[in-house]
Amino acid sequence: MDARRASLRRVAQSAVRWRVGGEPDRQPVGDRRCPAGQDSQTIDDTVTAWRDALVDGVSGTAQRITVSFNWPVHGDGTDPGDVSSAVSVTDPAGKAVPGTVSRSAGSATLVWTPTAALAAGTYAVSVNHLITESDGGAGSAMAAPYRTTVTIG
Repeated sequence: MDARRASLRRVAQSAVRWRVGGEPDRQPVGDRRCPAGQDSQTIDDTVTAWRDALVDGVSGTAQRITVSFNWPVHGDGTDPGDVSSAVSVTDPAGKAVPGTVSRSAGSATLVWTPTAALAAGTYAVSVNHLITESDGGAGSAMAAPYRTTVTIG
């Protein structure tokens, strides 16, 4: 599966082009055909719909860090409702910050809440251990952790 996912990423990054009424120039990422009268169509607009749970945005306050996705998500463990390990936060000194992660069923948003309000500074945020709820709930697991920073204050 990992080799297939890597192959799909390479195809998407090279902007697959389709021919009218024929087979695609390369292995397709989706079942998309050109509208009548067009010679080819770039399918860049479908790239975010086929991949793992893409993070759409991360925002933070002293009381919470909110992570939004392009699909509803759930945990990748034996209990899909358990997202406790999905978000981790590290303070400016590199020390893990304790907190809890919550989500509503069918939601495309996770909220990480620290045990104590965050002080001013730049925090590293890592998101992982999630599965998209696309494809009727089957979805696919995140291929790699998503890492970013959030500045508070």
